[in-house]
Amino acid sequence: MPKQTKKQKYTPQQYEKKKNAALIRSRQEVAKGREIGPLPSVVDPKRRAKASESLRYFCEAYFPHIFSLAWSRDHLTAIERIETAILTGGKFALAMPRGQGKTSLLTAAMLWGLVTGKIKHGVIVSATAEAATQLLDDIKTELEGNDEGPDHIGADFPEVCFPIRQLDAIHARCRGQLLDGKRTKIQFVKNGIILPTVDGSLLSGSIIVTRGLLAGIRGLKKKNNRPDCVLLDDPQTDLSARSPAQTTTRLKIIGRGIKGLAGPGKKLAILAAVTVIEPADLASALLDRKRFPSWHGERFAMLESFPANMERWQEYADVRREALIDTNSDEAAAKAAAEFYTQHRTEMDAGAVAAWPERFEPGEVSAIQNAMNLYLDDKSAFFAEYQNQPFTETENTNEITDETIRSKTIATAPRLIVPLECQHVTAAVDVHKGCLFYMVAAWTDKFSGHILDYGTFPDQRTAYPFPIADCRYTLEEAFPSQGLEGAIYSGLENLVGRLATNRYTRTDGIELAVKQMLIDARWGEMTPTVTKFCRESKHAAIVLPSYGQYYGPADSFFSGKAKGAERRGIRWKVPAVRVGESRHVIFDSNFWKSFLAARLLAGIGDKATLTLFNETHDIVADHFTAEYATPITSRGRSMDIWKMRPGRHENHLFDVAVLNLVAASIQGVALESHEVAKPKQKSEPIRFSEIQKAKGR
Repeated sequence: MPKQTKKQKYTPQQYEKKKNAALIRSRQEVAKGREIGPLPSVVDPKRRAKASESLRYFCEAYFPHIFSLAWSRDHLTAIERIETAILTGGKFALAMPRGQGKTSLLTAAMLWGLVTGKIKHGVIVSATAEAATQLLDDIKTELEGNDEGPDHIGADFPEVCFPIRQLDAIHARCRGQLLDGKRTKIQFVKNGIILPTVDGSLLSGSIIVTRGLLAGIRGLKKKNNRPDCVLLDDPQTDLSARSPAQTTTRLKIIGRGIKGLAGPGKKLAILAAVTVIEPADLASALLDRKRFPSWHGERFAMLESFPANMERWQEYADVRREALIDTNSDEAAAKAAAEFYTQHRTEMDAGAVAAWPERFEPGEVSAIQNAMNLYLDDKSAFFAEYQNQPFTETENTNEITDETIRSKTIATAPRLIVPLECQHVTAAVDVHKGCLFYMVAAWTDKFSGHILDYGTFPDQRTAYPFPIADCRYTLEEAFPSQGLEGAIYSGLENLVGRLATNRYTRTDGIELAVKQMLIDARWGEMTPTVTKFCRESKHAAIVLPSYGQYYGPADSFFSGKAKGAERRGIRWKVPAVRVGESRHVIFDSNFWKSFLAARLLAGIGDKATLTLFNETHDIVADHFTAEYATPITSRGRSMDIWKMRPGRHENHLFDVAVLNLVAASIQGVALESHEVAKPKQKSEPIRFSEIQKAKGR
């Protein structure tokens, strides 16, 4: 058996000394692993010094793989404006044709400011947080070492790039990294970067973070370091560009939230890369010096002028299309088009000026040909995305726009006050799972109307916009002890009770009450709840459930005379009530939507017009423009068919406005050309002599 050794014993003092020595050795080993020094020297000080003074040279020297073509005049103008904004503060909006590199240019400018110490706290803001994070990832890629181009930025800015690259993409190492025994305090997280702290470096601890435009922006700071440069990259979406309310909200965030990021007396540069999607969208606003004089905007186009001989270009388009049909090959079609263009180039180029002569694709001959190919492929997209001058292709000349709503707002008309010429007041409610939309309107006998009030129940307690699917305060929250059906019933009880008992004062002091109220009952499984409420309500005398139905030009559902107790009017009817049924109204939704559009498009002084009280009606404009009309003809009759615009979902106030029109018609309001719909009266017997007299005998 092996000889057993006696276990060595230590005194408490000896044990403590041994433990401390081991701890010191361990810390030395860990520190040795965390130490990345010494810092490499700058490879080309002259190049770095020149790049620090010139954004243009910075782009050329460090990112030739991105900015590979010669600059256009537009690029050079943009670079000059960006430099001025970063150095002195200010707001600059840049709209360039798609693919012209505006986002790349502004991202490079943000990086230029950071690595040269001109920007200490940068913020990237996009329409969504994900889009902003993608731009930050592009900056991270360049700092970590991009294999696509030369690594001059790593060579000339070692105090930035060297510590970052020593992480080897393992960002957990940030916390303990040391340079010459001192912590670099570097951070590399999903939505932000803190650059390394290096002795003697102007950029030590510089910050760049990301945010979505609709996320919290106010008070964004790191200790006492407030932002001094904000990059706004495409701050709108296709959907928000078509919504005047969402455009207004985003402009308020930019004007108040982002502008207030800088501390008192501090300069703030705001650089916006925008694309004009709609004529009155956010990008158009920022580029409009009359509307926003503090913004310096540049709107560049792919073609400064179009060719004079467009007939020859149409021949070119025919050659291109026929070659594609014959060969089913994009390459063959491009070749045939290029041959035709080369043969007639002098004639086809006459009058045309391309803003960036170097921009054209393989297989194309010139920038003019490139631009005209895009134009011939999709004119609407070309003017919006490449000319930054979108035009509106309307489906119908009677289209409602946000300008329509603004033009019908009466500056002298307060909310809830009935105009002197109105004699009737109606109301309508649109039922949804989250909340109820309502509208109240006043009418003359000849169908001139005025919207008195609208809103939601429960009140959403927030500024518009809000999607109906994401109500901040729902019916079920307002009535927590009830299920969905009970919450809807109670919501109707509260809202209808308020609308029915309200008195609306006319300008001559006379008070008017709602005499007819329609509630949209066409909502799937909730229809029985709505009809039950209408039947049981103590205001049942003025409340009717309503059903808007689709009728085409060939349909004759509303023709003929009313039978029995049935009531009929202009494209609506109240059927006779059968056993087990509730009173209700059925109406032609296409007809009444067109009728509403006609009232809105009529001039304020016309006999049958519709106006609004004096407030900003962003939500009304948003909901009223969510649908468009397409004219169709069948069996010799023409009418408009209304459809929801792609990507739009909120049209609820448009629906309740239509219901108010139908309610007014039920009350006897009519155009001069329409027969007034009245309840049937008991008729007197007609004498035979009167018939003979009518026939002229």
